[in-house]
Parts: sequence; C-alpha cells; structure tokens
Amino acid sequence: MHAKKMKMKMRNEYVKPARSLEILDKRERERLQEILDKNYKSGFELKDFGVMSGSEERIWLAAKEVFAFDFSKLPVNSVGLNFGKLKQNNKMRLTIEGAQLVGESAERNVAVVADMVAERFLRGEDIEAVKNAENCEEHNFVIVKKEKGEIIGSALFAEGKLKNFLPKSRRII
Repeated sequence: MHAKKMKMKMRNEYVKPARSLEILDKRERERLQEILDKNYKSGFELKDFGVMSGSEERIWLAAKEVFAFDFSKLPVNSVGLNFGKLKQNNKMRLTIEGAQLVGESAERNVAVVADMVAERFLRGEDIEAVKNAENCEEHNFVIVKKEKGEIIGSALFAEGKLKNFLPKSRRII
C-alpha cells in the first residue's frame, strides 16, 4: 500500500498544469472565419458561437451563453466542441465534428469517396486514388464525404492521396 501511494505521488509531480482556454476576440474570430472561407468556401459562420483557443492551437466552439461564467480562476481544459486545429500557412485541420459542421455547405476541398473506400478510411487507412477531388487544393486539409453525402472526417490531400488523421479511438475494426 505504501509503495502504491508513493508511485501515485511521483506520477502527480510530473503532470503539467492545464492551460486555460483563451476566448478569442472579434478580430481573431474574423481571422479564423477568413481561413475557413478560404479553405472550404462554406456558409458556416463562427459568429454564431463562442470561439476559444487552447493548447497546441486547438479551436473550441461553445454556445455564447457559456461565457457568462467566469473562467479566469479555473484551469479549464475544454469547453464545448473540439472544432479543429490551426496549422501553418493559414490551414485548419478539422475534427470529425468540425468537418460535419463545415462540410454541410462546403464547396472547396471536399473529397467524395465511394462507400467501400469510406469503409477503408474509417479503418484508418490512407486512400490512394481519389476520383472526385477536382476542387481539392494540393497539400491542404480536405473534408471526406461519402457519395451519399455523409461526412466521415478530414484528411490531408497530397499527391492525389488522402492521408488519414482519424484518431485510433474513432476507427472501426
């Protein structure tokens, strides 16, 4: 028992303190909206949500009512929906949920795949040949959609292939 307590104590000493989320002001939110518009040409509007930035440039969305609460004295890790991650060169890698929100009306960087190919994608495989990628920008993140319209995630489009970023916990086996 004593060794177990000692082990737990040692583990806790190495835990990094949580970085609180930062609420983005209007100017930063507009910059993010420009990045979304440039990359996906979608009708999705960030102004309808409270937008926060967390560690590793992660972007979170929440209802505006959440901001009535004072988070200043709390080490908050997350609030709302993990929307995506801001990357270099004004690109954004959307989470599955972010892709579903933006992808409903996106006109750019949308790769449409057949059902059999979508099943392979959901298993975590990279997709070799993408047929319906005329509107996809090379070396950019794209929304992956089934032929029937169901949005299944996002991937990096490079050299005619889709590099899968589906987390292992979300894959099917």
